[in-house]
Amino acid sequence: MNIVDLGLIGYKEAEALQLKTLKAVTDGSKENTVYVLEHPKVITLGRQGGAENLHAGEEFLAEQGITLVQTTRGGNITCHFPGQLVAYPIWRVEKRPGGMRKFFHDMEEAVIQTCAHFGVETIRRPGHPGVWVDESRKICSMGIGVRRWVTYHGLALNVGRDVSLFEMITLCGIQGARPTSLSAEAGRDISIEEAKMSLPKNSEKPLRIPPWLRIKLPKTGNFSCTSDLIKDLDLNTVCQSALCPNRWECFSKNVATFLIMGHVCTRNCRFCNIESGDLAPSTQMSQPV
Repeated sequence: MNIVDLGLIGYKEAEALQLKTLKAVTDGSKENTVYVLEHPKVITLGRQGGAENLHAGEEFLAEQGITLVQTTRGGNITCHFPGQLVAYPIWRVEKRPGGMRKFFHDMEEAVIQTCAHFGVETIRRPGHPGVWVDESRKICSMGIGVRRWVTYHGLALNVGRDVSLFEMITLCGIQGARPTSLSAEAGRDISIEEAKMSLPKNSEKPLRIPPWLRIKLPKTGNFSCTSDLIKDLDLNTVCQSALCPNRWECFSKNVATFLIMGHVCTRNCRFCNIESGDLAPSTQMSQPV
């Protein structure tokens, strides 16, 4: 995964870059890429429309330095502005477990984790994509487009306190929806850089045990014999109490490491699973008088 910080960039310029990258990811000449950025003031319309939810004319918007753009993303009307963190993942989802539904869910989860990092609890609202603080306050809008199983467009997380541009629209076309931001909910000013640093950076591929760390379990009968003997004699072993991953190999060679003073250890090593505590009186060593 390649993460690229574009800083403050115009909407059309960023869109052209997305389409260029989309083509490269589609033909395999470029890896999955996420662009993080801010936009100058712009109001965007989605594939579901949104012009009916615009509360100002184009002439007035132009006078205010606000651009109006028709986009190819999903969703309705929203807006972007400095102080809002935008992320555009150009991502191949064709062979991704869970497909588009899981990809969208993971986008929401990334925002939920980012908000939690700043002590802001958020929720999902069924039927209303994005991330919400409660049933009416929306902190992050989402809308994506897909071409040949590669995504573009993405999410917009309100970070700064000034969300006044939303007064020009009915947020996402949802009556009663109100914008909020990380700074407003956290009760302190949070910078775009702080928000960028807190975004999860997990790959779409789960971690795997490398081949050189994998071992085949022994197929001899010695393992069962050693295990049964330890059980019959009611012996305590480090192998079992510590959940040692090598006990298959050792038991198959008739080897075991005993806990000679019971099943409890007085130490509390973080890498070990042996129960920690005080020794029973019968196992404590006598002290000289």
